[in-house]
This record gives sequence, structure tokens and C-alpha cells, in this order.
Amino acid sequence: MTGTEHIACAAELLSRQWTTRVISEIDHNGPLPRRMAARTFTDLPRTGIHYALPTLRHRGLLTVAEHDGRTCYLLTEAGEGLGDVYEALARWSRTHHYPDTATDFVTRVEAGLELLKDRRVLTALTADQPDAPPDTAGTEPDTLTQANLAEPTGERTWRLTQAGQDLRGPYAELAAWTAAHAHLIDAVPPRRSALGTRLPQPPRTTTAFAQTTTRRAT
Repeated sequence: MTGTEHIACAAELLSRQWTTRVISEIDHNGPLPRRMAARTFTDLPRTGIHYALPTLRHRGLLTVAEHDGRTCYLLTEAGEGLGDVYEALARWSRTHHYPDTATDFVTRVEAGLELLKDRRVLTALTADQPDAPPDTAGTEPDTLTQANLAEPTGERTWRLTQAGQDLRGPYAELAAWTAAHAHLIDAVPPRRSALGTRLPQPPRTTTAFAQTTTRRAT
């Protein structure tokens, strides 16, 4: 597996349902008492919570340990390392209004991960020259143009826009995380059909997300 393929696999793994929501919650607010999981993730279906927490433990991003006399979910070293990746993706998305201006932190991160799953995008980001055209195989690079990452410079040539060049920052953060935790990525089998479908999720609004950050105050 090449470096680019490994990074695409990492982006696919990290973009799986509820991963960003759970990891960012614990990263922002600290250890999560086991008994408070349902109360904390009020924006997720209960079945989703029961699936996500043990799954993220199995993937090496969460662990369970005693903290202040309570059994809690905590981030592993790999889970903590995602903080820099998430911040870089959210900052890029906010700067370039992607996917739009009215999005919250989780949506921004997941939108960026969706781009970094695309091998055509990764090819463009890893070109030697800043404005080198991506390998489009003679076809229009849909993801690149729809996300305003590339623009045409001729009949069949393209160059990265400022947004495309700036995406190299989050790409570098993800690449560093991937290199440090390649064993976790290799250990996860490819998606089966039951897990490969993105199930409908409740709308993520700033208010709904903000409500979850106060759950330990009471």
C-alpha cells in the first residue's frame, strides 16, 4: 500500500459515522463517564452510541479506565493525536467556507475528511509543483472543481486554487498521524456492506452541538 493509499484509508476510517462527534466531544471536554454517554450524546440515536463507543475502542482510538473514581471513556494516544488533524481541517473549512458558511465543527471536519478520501484530490495535493495539473485521465476532476480545489488553465490542464493549496496543511497533519498509527489502519478490515452505508443522521446545528458541552456542569 502506497503512502497516498494509506492516507486515503485513514481518511475513510476517520470519516465513518459518529467518529468525529465522539472523539471531538472527549477531546474538548475530557474523560466521559460511562454512565453519562446517553445524556452526553443527545444528538445521536441510542443505538448509534452503543455502536460507536465499543467500535472506537476496538479501533484503538478510545480506552476505558478509572478517572476520579468513575469508569470513563478516554482518548488513547492515537485519539489525542487527532486533535491537530481536526483543528487543521476545521480551520481550512472555515476559511474557505466549505461546505458552506453555516456549519459546525464536526461538519467541517467530516467535509474535509471526505475530500481527503478522494485519491484524485490526494494526487493533486502531492504534485511536485504548486500549480501542477492533477492526473485527470482526460476527464473533468469533479471533486476538485466542485470543492473549488482546482481550476482549468487550458483545454486539459488544471492548477490548484488557493483553497487547494491550503488543503495541503490538513493533508500534512493527516499524513503525519497516519504514519504514526499505520498499524491501527492496517488492523481495520474493509467496510462490509452493512457498515459502508452512511445512515441518515440528525441535522447538526450549532445549538444542538453546544448543548452537549454543558452536560457535566449539572
